Amino acid sequence: MGFGLIFYGFLMMVEISIRTSAVANVGIDIFPDLAGYLLMLAAANRLDGYAKGFTLFRRSLYPLIVVGTLSLAIGYLSIFSIALPLLETLTTVCRICSLLFQGVAFFFLFAGIISLAKEVELPGIATRARYTTVVGTVYYVFQTVLILLEVLPIGISQKTLAPFTVVSMMAWLVFLLLGEIVLFNCYRYICYEGEETLDPMAIESPIAKVLNKLFGKNK
Repeated sequence: MGFGLIFYGFLMMVEISIRTSAVANVGIDIFPDLAGYLLMLAAANRLDGYAKGFTLFRRSLYPLIVVGTLSLAIGYLSIFSIALPLLETLTTVCRICSLLFQGVAFFFLFAGIISLAKEVELPGIATRARYTTVVGTVYYVFQTVLILLEVLPIGISQKTLAPFTVVSMMAWLVFLLLGEIVLFNCYRYICYEGEETLDPMAIESPIAKVLNKLFGKNK
């Protein structure tokens, strides 16, 4: 139904950047968010109509694609040291916009999953999706506040913010893990009408078999 594409797109939200200049936070992401957004948009087009949350999720991906495109362009422009002070400002704006739009998009995604899981009588998936939504909301609010504290001229040092940054990173990792567990179980157990007899364990991919053992123990 598209959950497999969202699984991989969600995984690409992991940020591993190559610094391309001496300016902080300016660089090229090895796993560009833009690619993840495009994968999720392709999946959202398949899911659109099954729940209102999926429709809103699809619509909320468009501003993310715009921001992702701009972020990717900034990374490549920084290689040539073009207008670095302006690029630093644009990078900060993109980071804040990405956080806000991602938070909204993923809220709608998991709201759609909760609704669909209830409809097909998979309460375990619905419950995990709720937990994921709570953790994700905490992370996005916390991280947005941290970025604002970094850029606003209020005199808070990086050393003071360091413990909060660690907490934010831990929340992100928990959110990522919970989200991937939910998406993988959606991929295994939620299917189109007429495919209910498909054996969810009958997947030949070695990666899928490992994921089955780790995340697919119950519904």
